[in-house]
Amino acid sequence: DGDVVNLEINWFADGKPALALKGSRVVTPTHTAKAQRWSVVVVPSDGQATGLAVTDSFVVRNTPPPASKIELKPKTPLAGQNVQVQITPTAKDIDGDAVSHRVKFLVNGRPAAGHDGISPTLPAAAFHRGDRIAVLVTPDDGEALGPLVRDDGAVGNSAPELRDLKSEPQSPTGDDVLKCVVVQPATDPDNDPLQLFVGWEINGKRTIGSGPEATWPAAQAKP
Repeated sequence: DGDVVNLEINWFADGKPALALKGSRVVTPTHTAKAQRWSVVVVPSDGQATGLAVTDSFVVRNTPPPASKIELKPKTPLAGQNVQVQITPTAKDIDGDAVSHRVKFLVNGRPAAGHDGISPTLPAAAFHRGDRIAVLVTPDDGEALGPLVRDDGAVGNSAPELRDLKSEPQSPTGDDVLKCVVVQPATDPDNDPLQLFVGWEINGKRTIGSGPEATWPAAQAKP
């Protein structure tokens, strides 16, 4: 008839009228929750007669959890040091779900032996000097997985350690031959082959030779 047609719009959430949305053509996220079933009923009217109602419905789906920020600590571990991944959520799950994290450590591109896929710690026994370490972390809300994030590190070289040595004789006189005696062998956490370099000084200033033996200068001999 060329009449102006008005639409009566009514929304229902889980079968209950959403009165705050009466007449609205849009339902904003602030009104919805995961798993709710929403329906809309629209009735046309030209002011004199009412047309047939039409309806449609939808169910609010789960939203995957947001990505988290991660950091390997330390990024350059040494032999004997465990590696941990620090996980910091960047935002709350929009559905209010509890979020856990799947953790996967890689050593030289392969899954780390013995890791359970949950623990944020990679034991030191899983890697050696020179290995490349990576961690992959995926948030999980129990229904969906969020974005995977990754951080990388590399195992550094550990310094060797010499714990005990002495020089003989303890009170040298002029022209005495000094000998460097290693009381306890040097060790290396990485099990690298070791070489010992020996240098001799008097009062921390003047070098009097290198190697396992040196001659005490007669000029330094006490009367």
